[in-house]
Amino acid sequence: MLYHEPGGPEVLQYTDVADPEPGPGDVVIDVGATALNRLDVVQRNGWFQMPGFAYPHIAGMDVAGTVAEVGSEVDGVAVGDRVVVDPSLAGVADNSKLAGMG
Repeated sequence: MLYHEPGGPEVLQYTDVADPEPGPGDVVIDVGATALNRLDVVQRNGWFQMPGFAYPHIAGMDVAGTVAEVGSEVDGVAVGDRVVVDPSLAGVADNSKLAGMG
């Protein structure tokens, strides 16, 4: 689900997006499961925005999956690792690109 502006459920769109490419410090995850939480709704309504938030935005901040690609500067994570993403890090889709957070 993608949205281009704040609003109610009517702004949500089901659409295909290109798979992300990892930057040097990024990890791409093949998402196995995702969920919408309260923060997704608050952010969609425009009441709050996470740092780095931009439109268009893919809803679904809780995610679990498998590392598909790693950037050249990533240490401690390898292709094939199973991961869970903290909701405060990023929005996700079938694939997600996350910057290293320490």
